[in-house]
Amino acid sequence: MIEMGDLRKYWARIAQRKKALGLDDPALTERLRNSGEQRTPEKREMLDRMEDRAKKAGVPPVKSNR
Repeated sequence: MIEMGDLRKYWARIAQRKKALGLDDPALTERLRNSGEQRTPEKREMLDRMEDRAKKAGVPPVKSNR
């Protein structure tokens, strides 16, 4: 049986590992980000809906290129 762990601890471990590997630089994230030039209209609409939901919930939306 699979044992479920604490999701917050899991994300904290990921953040620690990214920092240890030097992958926590926002500039690096931007350089690796997909340009979005090949996105389908459906995917663009989905990203717009996700952004709207995040704003309504009062949380920062996930950054994406459209």
